[in-house]
Amino acid sequence: VVAISYVLAYGYDSLLHQASLDFIAEHGQLTPLSPFYIGQYSLEVLTHFFTGVDFVLIERWFLPLFFVVTIFFVGKLILAKVFGEKNLLALVLSVVLLLPSVFFASSPFGFALLFSVLALAFLYLFIKTEEKYFYFVSLVTALAALFIHPFVGLGIILWILAWPYYQKIKDTLWQKI
Repeated sequence: VVAISYVLAYGYDSLLHQASLDFIAEHGQLTPLSPFYIGQYSLEVLTHFFTGVDFVLIERWFLPLFFVVTIFFVGKLILAKVFGEKNLLALVLSVVLLLPSVFFASSPFGFALLFSVLALAFLYLFIKTEEKYFYFVSLVTALAALFIHPFVGLGIILWILAWPYYQKIKDTLWQKI
């Protein structure tokens, strides 16, 4: 609704990101180099180069569509691995999560939050299934959040890195009790 309602963009932030993307596509980089937004800009520039879609459309629709698709598949994976169910509950979950949120416009903060939610979902899968693959995916997803928006990604990656130590400490304490 927001993407259709606001013809130019939602706020000035999107206009700045579109200008930055145009500059990167034309000149190869944005200076001065900053750790902020690297992950989002690289995803959007690659999407532009491979599809030819204009940055205005990419900036407007990339995160909302990416959010719907990833939350649907990760929700379905959680239901299948943890609860053993392969029904439409994942679809219901993804629709519920589409209620007004920060995922209605493409922004680095929204992208970092999405990758943080995905990292926590994969950490949950690791905790429930004890499959080390999910811990690795959680760590990589948290690193993606860190490269997209360091302030958001840093907190998530610290939680994920601390989890094995928490488990070890908890197990040691339970043995002493």
